[in-house]
Amino acid sequence: MIRKTLPLAHLVLGALLLVHTHGALANSASQVTNALECKQALIDTNEARNANPELGPKSAKIFEEVIGQAEAKCAANDFAAAAELINIARGMVASE
Repeated sequence: MIRKTLPLAHLVLGALLLVHTHGALANSASQVTNALECKQALIDTNEARNANPELGPKSAKIFEEVIGQAEAKCAANDFAAAAELINIARGMVASE
């Protein structure tokens, strides 16, 4: 009985860890409510990009476009849209 439930326990624990980690990552960018937080989120996302240089040339170009749009949204004080774009960019450079 224990041999059958142990792998299931590992699976459940792994799934919980994955969901919790993903939620924390997404939650941090969605809390952008002012220009300072927006700027910091952009800095953090660019640092994540520099730490993960394995994007291909097409993906890197798209990443730069998304970051550029997020910067424009931050400058226009549209923080909700900026947070969504930052989440997209972070998803592109997330490391496993």
